[in-house]
Amino acid sequence: QQQDNNGGVVVPPQQEQQTWADTIEKYEESIRTRKELQLKMNRKYGNERCGLCDSPCIVREVRSNRSGNIGKWYSRCEESYRNGHTFEWVRVPMRAKGNLSLSFVSAANIDRNLYK
Repeated sequence: QQQDNNGGVVVPPQQEQQTWADTIEKYEESIRTRKELQLKMNRKYGNERCGLCDSPCIVREVRSNRSGNIGKWYSRCEESYRNGHTFEWVRVPMRAKGNLSLSFVSAANIDRNLYK
């Protein structure tokens, strides 16, 4: 046992142990946040139409890092994103104090800041 300068026993601080329930809760929170963001993106960009074929556009997040674009969001023609059909990178809301804020930054900045 360790003693302090006054002869008292020093009790080491307890480290907070994470349980499997804590891990599951964090995962579920991240899923809720992702769904919230998807809904927000759909509201903002979901009414766009392809300039070539007039099909509705869909909004998605890049989830693969093959091209270094993980985390960026795009809007594209529902039918195709090649041969002149609509494809564009879109701006995403920045997270602020645990809530989605209305301030926007470029998708490239989100990518650099969140995925290092």
